Amino acid sequence: MKPRRILVLAVRAIGDMVLVTPAIRALSEAFPGASLSVVTEAFSADVFESNPRIAEVLVIDRWAQRKLPGWKRARMSLDWLRMVRAGRYDLVVDLFCGPRSGQMAMASGAPVRVAEAIRSRRFYYTNAVNVDHMGTHLTEQKMRIVEAVTGPVPVPDPEIFLRAGERAEADRRLRDLAGDSGGPFAGLFPGAGWMHKRWPADRFASLGDRLAEAGWRVVVFGGPRDVGACREVAEGMKSGPVLLAGIRKLRETIALVDRMGLFVSNDTGPMHIAAGLGVPTVGIFGPSDPVLYGPRGRRVRIVASGFPCSPCPQDESTCHLHGKRPRECMEAIPVTAVFEAAAGLAAAAAEGKA
Repeated sequence: MKPRRILVLAVRAIGDMVLVTPAIRALSEAFPGASLSVVTEAFSADVFESNPRIAEVLVIDRWAQRKLPGWKRARMSLDWLRMVRAGRYDLVVDLFCGPRSGQMAMASGAPVRVAEAIRSRRFYYTNAVNVDHMGTHLTEQKMRIVEAVTGPVPVPDPEIFLRAGERAEADRRLRDLAGDSGGPFAGLFPGAGWMHKRWPADRFASLGDRLAEAGWRVVVFGGPRDVGACREVAEGMKSGPVLLAGIRKLRETIALVDRMGLFVSNDTGPMHIAAGLGVPTVGIFGPSDPVLYGPRGRRVRIVASGFPCSPCPQDESTCHLHGKRPRECMEAIPVTAVFEAAAGLAAAAAEGKA
């Protein structure tokens, strides 16, 4: 029997949420009459806003929960379990199979509950899928889980949706900051949650100047944690960029990125957002693995140092074990390589070849 109510558990970071939109699309297309809901983190929920495939986004906030006293944390967890139970779902697909999402899957009471086969959590699910992580991109990993109920399907590109009003507001803001005339916008994102993933600010500044010389209007992007890095890039540029540092609202970032003709970023959430919007995107990789976590889509390029010690364990510095300095892999990536990747991608996109 085909499910009428589907719940997808996707509790992870912003970039991961972009990379699971193909799995959500595959479920929606396999069961077109079903109502599909998604449980996600508060800071990632905006990725799914306006997605016509999703009937409801259910938000949990584990960051806020951690600040509460023990009894309030327990009550909040119970509220989340009651929330999924009340949905009366026929099918639950847990894309990341964490301890909390496993509890939610079990609490849902759904007759079919699907996730990756992780030994300590198999009992939460009716279908446990073996997933090969070695050399397999995160998007394909999650599609393997979905295919347990859909059967084999093509892997779509990531997708993000915006409302016309959001695009108009982003256009207005850029017009106020940069004027009406000039070339297309090129966005630079010099931040990253992990310092080791950051390409040096002076390299971003040099890249910005080269893009400006080529006719681009450069925009330096960043959230509240990236203000220092953004200012360092802007102050290091000879040509004056538009500085959009300290943006707090994710939907605002998404709408502004959507107006770019080119986006160059470290390995971080906005890189995946740009690729999911179809913006020509260059991702710069050092300690992380582009095979597993690179941007997906037709309009992407990756520049990686390819050090033999890469990838590092997540958020763990092992440079000293290999006789390397922290961020040496990022410092080894020259401006010329990134500029050529960006220029080549932009030219291919203009010709409709990317």
